Amino acid sequence: MRMPEICKNSNTFFFLLRNCIKVRQMKKIILVLFLLAVNASFVHAQELDYERAYSDYLFKLEQYKSEHGEYVLAMASYLKSKTLTLQTKAEKETLEMLKSRDDVVATYLTAIRTKLQETSGLGKEEKDEVFLLLDTELKWYLDHKARMNEGDFLEDLVSKSLEAKTRYEIESKIAIYKALFTISKGESKFVRSRQEEILLEVKNKVEMIKNEGFKETAIIERWFRDIEERFEQSKNLELAAEEVMAKLTPKERNKDRVYQSGIGDIEGSLNKLKEVNDFLGEIVREIKR
Repeated sequence: MRMPEICKNSNTFFFLLRNCIKVRQMKKIILVLFLLAVNASFVHAQELDYERAYSDYLFKLEQYKSEHGEYVLAMASYLKSKTLTLQTKAEKETLEMLKSRDDVVATYLTAIRTKLQETSGLGKEEKDEVFLLLDTELKWYLDHKARMNEGDFLEDLVSKSLEAKTRYEIESKIAIYKALFTISKGESKFVRSRQEEILLEVKNKVEMIKNEGFKETAIIERWFRDIEERFEQSKNLELAAEEVMAKLTPKERNKDRVYQSGIGDIEGSLNKLKEVNDFLGEIVREIKR
């Protein structure tokens, strides 16, 4: 079972422009806009919880790799010489490997859940819907691990391994992909909401400049429309992504393709917001001229 990567440093933006900005202090906006880089990370108070969960996943993953190596050696020896001793050894290593594999999936689901919990830009209902999917899968793997014991024969373990593989492909992938997608969608929504706040503040300042006759503002006001157009395009891409992800059902054969298509639209949304950053920078430079 191959799991998607969890991005530790999610693509998002810092938005720190919150205080009233006087016209003569407009240069300070530049420092804010430099922080609106695509690869910046939104750090919040609970980040250590996710970091700890992610570390647990990596630890279990390394354990699994070790157990899998022992399993491969034991099975190779048994298949070469099918003695009772080697069969017992193969059963033992298979059992340990399968339990370790369930641990990897369980900690992976937990890490995603923690990341989703800490993601801004999402409502409680949006999160709860995905939490239910993740929690259902987590319980399944914990129960599956508990159902394996030292008395299982090799054939039984092979059957239980197939159970986990089938579960992952049909059900678990849906929970994982929907969670990762929802995290990315939340980041896009969070970015846009912060940019909209910044735009409103800049508009207010430009209106003040216009009223006091400091500078001609017609070109800047036209650029505001360009920014609002990018906001609309960003929202439309998010809606398109949601329509794509609605196809992610147990009957869907190519779940990977559906997820990649949906997440591609979210990346497109973030690209539109990156353009907004650039436009805001141009507006600041125009004000300073």
